[in-house]
Amino acid sequence: MGGKKIPKSKQELTRSKVKFALSLKVKPRAIAKKARITDRTVKNIKQRRLAKRRKGSGRKEILNKSDKLRIIHRLKRNPFTSLGVIATELNLTCSLKTIRNYLHYSGFKWRKPEHKAPLSRDDKQSRFLWCENYNNFKYWDRVVFSDEASFWIFDNNKPG
Repeated sequence: MGGKKIPKSKQELTRSKVKFALSLKVKPRAIAKKARITDRTVKNIKQRRLAKRRKGSGRKEILNKSDKLRIIHRLKRNPFTSLGVIATELNLTCSLKTIRNYLHYSGFKWRKPEHKAPLSRDDKQSRFLWCENYNNFKYWDRVVFSDEASFWIFDNNKPG
């Protein structure tokens, strides 16, 4: 988290592109048309020295530092926790989208967990017995294991 570069907003990117085009002596009207902004906006950007947002402008953050740390710690303890559970356990008043956006910004990615049925006691026992039976098998170079799979290039079973 530390040392991560803060991404620019769309407006900041547009302003920096306009500043660059102005430095190349491109006509303001052409810049406005290309950037899909008004001529007046190009003029305002030209008058400002910096392409960055003013400090303190924009919406205030809903999540404070302690909320952010609590979210990260809660997720690291159990990565399969849903956002709703996190919000209720931590008594957060923000929306789930806010939590999702923060986690995405922090480098977390959503993945669908793999569903595998756990092995029963009988399955484990039969696998163990199979291994014991073939522990001293001498002809492994003659054995081929195969798996069945089906592939369709044109699947006609899907609804149109």
